[in-house]
Amino acid sequence: MANREEQSMISREALQLRWLVRIRWMALASLVIIFLGADYDLGLELHRSAILGLVVLGALSNILLNAWCARAERPSVRCAGTILVFDVLLLAALLYFTGGYTNPFSMMFLGYVAVAAFFVDARWTWIVFGTSLASFFALFFFHLPLEQFSGHGHHGHAQGFSLHLHGML
Repeated sequence: MANREEQSMISREALQLRWLVRIRWMALASLVIIFLGADYDLGLELHRSAILGLVVLGALSNILLNAWCARAERPSVRCAGTILVFDVLLLAALLYFTGGYTNPFSMMFLGYVAVAAFFVDARWTWIVFGTSLASFFALFFFHLPLEQFSGHGHHGHAQGFSLHLHGML
């Protein structure tokens, strides 16, 4: 009976890690669509090479994670937690190049906390939360501002605030 429960746990952990890989692919695809829309439709002056490099880094990490999932007999919670922390840091780096805290997608840090609550234990969820909080806080001091969000703060600049609201939508 214990062996059957152990196999059930292994398959549940492996299934969760496979779903995490799928969610990461969807997030990367969404990121590319958002980047193209912001760059071409909204005419934002983005740091294309840095953003492209970060997207490629995310894709390469997902390819490696997918290969590891195929070989791993027993995926660990630590692996999933580490991947989520990596993704939070990747998001922070992307936001650094795209306006920091003024970027409407800065709220996506909450998404990683929600994903962590589903995929990992409470300890790792708190680690992802702490990393998200620290990253968001750091973006107030360290980021490359976008001209469209500059001026008197993004609420004081009519066009920037409009772009911020469109992004929040």
